[in-house]
Amino acid sequence: MPIDLDKLEREATDQVWRRGDSYPADWPEWLRSADIEWCQVEIAEGGKVVWHDGIWNDGAWLDGVWCDGIWYDGGWHGGEWRGGAWCDGIWYDGGWHGGEWHGGRWRYGVWHDGVWLDAEAWRTDGPPDDSIGETDMSETTETDAIEYPHHDMYLRDRLAAHVIQGLLANPSGPIQANGMCGWDFCNCTIEQVADLAWLIADHMLKARGGSNAD
Repeated sequence: MPIDLDKLEREATDQVWRRGDSYPADWPEWLRSADIEWCQVEIAEGGKVVWHDGIWNDGAWLDGVWCDGIWYDGGWHGGEWRGGAWCDGIWYDGGWHGGEWHGGRWRYGVWHDGVWLDAEAWRTDGPPDDSIGETDMSETTETDAIEYPHHDMYLRDRLAAHVIQGLLANPSGPIQANGMCGWDFCNCTIEQVADLAWLIADHMLKARGGSNAD
C-alpha cells in the first residue's frame, strides 16, 4: 500500500500552531498571552509546557522546558532551556543546559552548558561565575579577562557577601551562642539566611537602577 504523503503532511501541519490559529484548550494563560509566530508545543502531565520548536517574539515565559527554536525577546522566569537561539531579553532565573546566547541580560540562574556569544555581557549580565562549570583560571591574565571574565565577582555577589558579614557579625543576629552545642542558627535555617542576603542584594540593585555591573 503506497504511503499517503499528503496525509503525513497534514498530520505534521496539525502539530504546528501558527499565529491566528485558535489556542489549544490546555495552554496556560501566560502562553496564550505571548507573541508567538509559530510553535510546536506539548502540554505534558501536570500541565508542564514543553516547547519543541518555534519562534517566540516576546512575552513572559513562566515555567516548562524549551527544547529548540528562536527566542527574540521577553522575560524568562523559570524552567529549563535545552537548545535553540536566545537573541535578546531578560533571563530572571532557570537552568541553561544548551543552545546559543547571543545577547540580553542575565539576572540569575544556573548555566550548565552552551555557547555564550555575547562577550561584552560577561562583565555585566553574564552567568554567575559559580554557575558555568569548573574552569582553571590560574593562568588567566588581564588580557584573557575579555574572553574569560567570569572569574570576576559581580556587584550582586559583593552586596550579598556584605549582607552576610553584617548578619553574622551581629551578636543578636541569626547565629548565636548555644549552651548545648556552641554556636548555632537561632530561629532560622542557613538556607533562609542565604535567601535573605540575595533578596537584600536584589533590592539594593533595584534601588540603584537594576545593573549588575561594577
